[in-house]
Amino acid sequence: MKKFLPIIFIAALALFTSCKETWLLYDTDQKDKVYLLDTLQVHTASFALIPEDSILVRRTVHVLGSVKDYDRHFSIKAKTDLDSNTFVVASTSYPMVAGEIGKDYTVSDLCIPAGEVTGYLDIVLRRTDKMLDQYVKVAVELISNDEFDSFEADSSRNLAILTPEFEVYVTDGEPACPSWWRYANSATYPLGWSVYMGNFYPDKFRRMLDYLRDCETTAPTFYNYVVDTYGENLEDAPTNFMRQTYSSQWAKYVFIPLYEYYLAYYAENPDDENYEQIGDAYVNINKQVGWGDPTSGTYGFLN
Repeated sequence: MKKFLPIIFIAALALFTSCKETWLLYDTDQKDKVYLLDTLQVHTASFALIPEDSILVRRTVHVLGSVKDYDRHFSIKAKTDLDSNTFVVASTSYPMVAGEIGKDYTVSDLCIPAGEVTGYLDIVLRRTDKMLDQYVKVAVELISNDEFDSFEADSSRNLAILTPEFEVYVTDGEPACPSWWRYANSATYPLGWSVYMGNFYPDKFRRMLDYLRDCETTAPTFYNYVVDTYGENLEDAPTNFMRQTYSSQWAKYVFIPLYEYYLAYYAENPDDENYEQIGDAYVNINKQVGWGDPTSGTYGFLN
């Protein structure tokens, strides 16, 4: 039996509905399908940012189909194929190896609870010696089993893709520039640059995260939203995320304190190897230099 169901009926796909009603041909006699929604970015994780020996990476698994009154379980397989032996961040290449399930990571909680159309894929990354001087690529794929079929990848979306696969690149060395800091391609500062955060380097990134963690006490609603949405180390944050939600809190608790700290620090330490010019007058977007004032009307968060 085949039925035409409106996409808006399927909550997991509501993101992709448009002004015109869109219809999906769904065969109710076939098995339900499972898939992941992934924004178009590279996912990284770094043990260099934390003292713990494990990191939980949680992804929501969506069901295309009907609700059941019993728990259902989906299946995954570990992927160990590598397209390249290097992981490229900005203009820098790092050696890379494939992660081993049971050694570099474990997977658990492969369940769609009764009455739900979503569940979780929980990947626990483990700190291993191989991560000290190279990246470890952890990759898994949803596969078909007795209860579910996997959903074929659909990369036609602008904001996110439907996919059965997930990848995260893990290191225990110095943290690399995250994608939302905007990789730099010029020789001016090849490690990474953003007009809102200036030059990327690991110590500045750690300090930024320290200001964020202070919010667990000073602004718990904001902090909990950030961690739940983007991860403890912002590993799941999309480009320009800090200007989309809670922008005033980002400015007040994180970016203004970060800017003011380095404004004073660079004034007292002009010979520091990471010295950079701070203030709107020094910003040159074409050359990727300067750090805009977060309180200004030009590059600020509060304009």
